[in-house]
Amino acid sequence: MHPWKTSQRCHACGKWDKRNRRGDRFLCVNCGHADHADLNASKNLEFLGLAGMYGFRLRPSSKRQSFG
Repeated sequence: MHPWKTSQRCHACGKWDKRNRRGDRFLCVNCGHADHADLNASKNLEFLGLAGMYGFRLRPSSKRQSFG
């Protein structure tokens, strides 16, 4: 799993904002959810794993397969 932005995304409401994280403290500016920043990030990583995703960043593929 790629941890990009997982400590800035709110596990409770899904809103990403760089202001959500201040050091070890996580406080969502959208819904008010408070947590330890690393614990919040680990919950987001668990979500990604259960969803079968590798990260929140969508990367365009440079290798295109053609089926034809």
